[in-house]
Amino acid sequence: MSEAMSEAVNRVHSAIEAGRKPGRPLSILSNIAREAPLGSLLVAFLLGVAVARRRSVRGR
Repeated sequence: MSEAMSEAVNRVHSAIEAGRKPGRPLSILSNIAREAPLGSLLVAFLLGVAVARRRSVRGR
């Protein structure tokens, strides 16, 4: 069991490291978050919450 868990952790770690390379999605997102003003991040978060709530209401 621990060997399977270790292998899964290694795969996730490798995927994250690959995504952090320049030009990859995680690199782009981290650059945007680093450069964005705090107000813009708050607006984006609230918009995401609103969309998530709307989808959860539709799913019922």
